[in-house]
Amino acid sequence: GKAKVYAKSSCPSPKTFIEYTEGRIKGPEKNAIDRHIDHCKDCRDALNLMFGMSPGAGQK
Repeated sequence: GKAKVYAKSSCPSPKTFIEYTEGRIKGPEKNAIDRHIDHCKDCRDALNLMFGMSPGAGQK
């Protein structure tokens, strides 16, 4: 549907995901990425492929 097309067009870049998983993105930008990942299966799948984990899975 339209939501998926919109989500794909606004997906963070791979560089942004790397910074995100390294904890270098903070504040509102991190919150926006968190929300995006919650709603975008493509990005969740990409993160799982890139890092073999879900966001936050490495933080114990």
